[in-house]
Amino acid sequence: MKAAEAMPPPLPGRITARPARQAIRSLALLLGLMLIARVALDFQLPVPPCPLREMTGVPCPFCGGTRTFAALARLDFAAALRLNPLVCVGACVASVLWLLALVRTEKPLARLRSLPDRGAVWKWLLATALAANWLYLWFHLPR
Repeated sequence: MKAAEAMPPPLPGRITARPARQAIRSLALLLGLMLIARVALDFQLPVPPCPLREMTGVPCPFCGGTRTFAALARLDFAAALRLNPLVCVGACVASVLWLLALVRTEKPLARLRSLPDRGAVWKWLLATALAANWLYLWFHLPR
């Protein structure tokens, strides 16, 4: 008998340990990034500049991300949205999804994982959001 056949399937309605561990690690990483950003900005530690902005003067789509994470760590959502809307919304959505992964069963998580495979609509939506965020940063990102 193969090893895969020897393992019983997970019980319905119970979360398996692997997605829960992944969710905890990912959420801890996000919270760690927020803490590091806040400490770096509060203590005026040197933060590496954006290479694209340094060379061309044009912000990258993720410019202002450090300040966005620091604003999220202060729970200042208005400032975070103003600094980089895509990073702010992405971090908030990721946090909610990771928290859902801790309390939900595997079936809803499998549906979430299969969304990008269901067509090009998601890819176009993400590309449009990235382009709109980049244009916003060109005109509104504080220097």
